[in-house]
Amino acid sequence: MTARFIAQMANTTPQFKVRTLSLAMTLLSAAMAMPAYALEAISDSDLSDATGEGVAFLPENISFRLNGTDGTADTGYIRLIPVGPLTPAAIANTLNGTAGKGDAYLYGAAISQSNQPLGANITSADWNTRFGRAIDSWGEAKNPWLISVVEQSVPNFAGTSVNLPYINIEAPLYDSTLPASGSAASAAYNLKLGLWADAFVRDPSKVEGDAAEFCLGGKASGSAAAGCFRKNLSTDANTVANTLTRENRLRLQAIWNGFSLNGSNIKIFQTLDDGSAGVTTNSTYRTLGLSGLLRLNSGATASTQKGTYTYVAGSRTVEAYTVTWGGSWRAAAGTWANYTNTSGVSGGAASTACSNVAASNTAGNACLIRYQTRATTDSASQSTWTLPTINSVLRFSTGETTNTSVINTPALSALGTAAPVFNPNEGLFLYNPNINIVLGQLYQPLTLDVAPDNKNIVLELAAVPNVPAIYKNIYSVYTDTDAADLSYKGSTCNVYQCGAISGAYQGSTATHSSISIGTTNWSGSGTNLLTADTSAGAIGISFGALSGSNSYSTAAQSYRDVQSSTRADGGTGTWTAYTDLPVGQSALFNLSTYSPNTWTRQAALPTPVFATPSNSVSGFAAGTNSYPINNLGSAVIDGLLIQHMKLTTAGL
Repeated sequence: MTARFIAQMANTTPQFKVRTLSLAMTLLSAAMAMPAYALEAISDSDLSDATGEGVAFLPENISFRLNGTDGTADTGYIRLIPVGPLTPAAIANTLNGTAGKGDAYLYGAAISQSNQPLGANITSADWNTRFGRAIDSWGEAKNPWLISVVEQSVPNFAGTSVNLPYINIEAPLYDSTLPASGSAASAAYNLKLGLWADAFVRDPSKVEGDAAEFCLGGKASGSAAAGCFRKNLSTDANTVANTLTRENRLRLQAIWNGFSLNGSNIKIFQTLDDGSAGVTTNSTYRTLGLSGLLRLNSGATASTQKGTYTYVAGSRTVEAYTVTWGGSWRAAAGTWANYTNTSGVSGGAASTACSNVAASNTAGNACLIRYQTRATTDSASQSTWTLPTINSVLRFSTGETTNTSVINTPALSALGTAAPVFNPNEGLFLYNPNINIVLGQLYQPLTLDVAPDNKNIVLELAAVPNVPAIYKNIYSVYTDTDAADLSYKGSTCNVYQCGAISGAYQGSTATHSSISIGTTNWSGSGTNLLTADTSAGAIGISFGALSGSNSYSTAAQSYRDVQSSTRADGGTGTWTAYTDLPVGQSALFNLSTYSPNTWTRQAALPTPVFATPSNSVSGFAAGTNSYPINNLGSAVIDGLLIQHMKLTTAGL
């Protein structure tokens, strides 16, 4: 890891006058004390142009992994243990009154760089592995990570402008034009995140390690690895339902290839008040406040993330009728035979006179029946749907293929088990997600407080007050209301545009959030509206991996139509007009050009069913569509605004 630091403190001293921001000095001091293998100077002009004053650092050749005790199993973990008694409601809503408690392990978490270059196609070899390689460079010298102290004029809760200093922890800015694939700068847009999780319902009456700790409602069968006996609710008897009894456990793998954190920031400050004299009891006034912009982007998807079609059209060809002599002939006066072949087999003696020559049509000739045939052919058609290049996938899977017998969690090193391997094509796939969450503002802080019971915690995003000086900074101008009122300054942050663009980089002043998955349509910088693509080629969400190419085709089909014409005995009459043979009646020929020599008139073929692009989407029968049936299409939530949010924990 190479860390680059530069401290420009000349203008920061006055900004620590607010007591809460004494935390800023602690953070800055800690940053300066971080171990580093190399320190390199960045010019004042480079730093000032990109991010302003503060402490900048540029991680290079860096990665993060929870390796565990010895690092061989990569199962270092974070354990989430709920505390406090179960509520009466939880117990009452559980079968037989037996209630369990949740217990979760997040283990093997890793942040790295994707093995594939930025924009390259990724496969199951990428989305089923937790770690790629070290991050070449997480930012650039002109666009590094930054910790700075800034002072800004913002309205208080009464709408009066005051100067507010804050700590700004800022990832590298989001480049409006992504760096070239393979360059060091492209690494920041090609990150990889992976982790495993185990969640349990435990028997609160059992200590950890007890064979029955996960056998809620039953009893152990001897060891945790062998499962446990389950209660049969109809007979109230213990029965072995499954020797691996895992209904009280969920094992999850989550892996995301090809995304960036660039453009994200967190602001830490002391919240303002409404300017009233005296002490106020409002919990959001003059306390520790946060606001942030969380940007997890995998890149623009307006045109690149869409399936394509190739189509080969089918056609029907109908030949002209060709006269074919043969059939019945006059062996003697009043006697006829079916002509089959020159050997005279199955039809009487041969008659070379009744053949496919013009002379057979002369008066007095022995031929009494003549035929004409034509071929009708439907050629094959095909429609193929092809998956686009996949450069970013967020995948959640529960289909483990190894360590399935482990009832406990591999996160506990005492088990000596490695992390599980998962089915590479199973799970929930989110293609090219772009998540841009605006979490409050300096004038709409996120605060922590203690609940009235003095035990639980309240997380609150302050309500937007009914004060024009505040809500006009948050709300946006929409085409259907207030279209001409430019005093509304709010805007939406999405992957294409987030606030005003400053030079090469997107800004961070937006007030509305945007979440998109898969193929999208962008209206442009004027309205900055993102919508889900609804065309047949759109991708986004699927259960199971999308296959690379799917085809629907129709088979070629053909038949030969037969008509006959007759004349009187002895060939003295004229030939009648050609008419169709009844369906199923045979006409026999001595023509080697036709095989078989016996033709039966068939019913006319139906209108040909040719594949078309629309057929590829809807299909005709199960298993015949070319469009992948597990593709649920794209999804967008655009312009999301949190006006007020309050969450209170329970049970602490």
